[in-house]
Amino acid sequence: MNDYSVLQRDWKSRLANLIQSANDEIVISSPYVTLEGTKFILENSSENVTNNGSVLFVTNLSPLNIYQKATDPNAFASLTSAFQKIKIQHLPRLHAKVYIADSKRAIITSGNLTAGGLKLNYEYGIEINNEQAVSEIKDDINEYANLGVEITRDKLSAYCKISDEIKIEYSKVVETQKRQVKEKFDKLVREAEYSLAELQLKKDTVHGVFTNTILYLLKKNGGLTTAEIHQEIQNIHPDLCDENTFSSVISGVNYGKKWKHRVRNSQQHLKKSGKVIFQNGLWQLTN
Repeated sequence: MNDYSVLQRDWKSRLANLIQSANDEIVISSPYVTLEGTKFILENSSENVTNNGSVLFVTNLSPLNIYQKATDPNAFASLTSAFQKIKIQHLPRLHAKVYIADSKRAIITSGNLTAGGLKLNYEYGIEINNEQAVSEIKDDINEYANLGVEITRDKLSAYCKISDEIKIEYSKVVETQKRQVKEKFDKLVREAEYSLAELQLKKDTVHGVFTNTILYLLKKNGGLTTAEIHQEIQNIHPDLCDENTFSSVISGVNYGKKWKHRVRNSQQHLKKSGKVIFQNGLWQLTN
């Protein structure tokens, strides 16, 4: 088998073969996911993976994706029921579509786990069978996952209820321009955004989140200015970097525009601990 092969619109069969080949581990990065996509994964997963293996699933459960019906949190319920060991990570702004089996095979593609991605759209991608390259890709996806937050089974159930309400209210907004309908919809979207942000802060303090993200950014990009760090962090953690005129209150903590001050505190902490240096206008890792 060649180390690399091109995938065109019929890439679904190659993805099925990749999932079927996994004995111990499946890693998936797909920002958009629907019931058809998770059903496809279940139909092609071996009993060894479902019973004894592990699944890492990185996705984007932001409210925008939900009410536009690009993704469906309910689709993950079948996965959490079927796999004994599964970890679902939410990462805002995720756009990578990557599928990995046992650190041996990987598919990088434009296709999401949706009806469009699997059947309807003109997708394109590449399959990689070089284990060293696959290992590097897997490390990158794991780093993406670590930047996000885990959605546990309990939290997924609660979030599904919110998402169902959001979809109902959004349909009402489309059908009518009544102010009270729009206000209820906006309130539900904020509730969903804050519930995801709360999970992030339960995983770590906001200082810890920003510190880990700065280290990740400097590792990937080399030297960055403070302004560039701010922009990158806002791209990764939009829920913690509110630029609106109103203040964002999460778990009783007022954020608003104070997030840049918190990022600068994290930069100074890393500098004092000797992990980064500031030289010639750029922040860099010391090693």
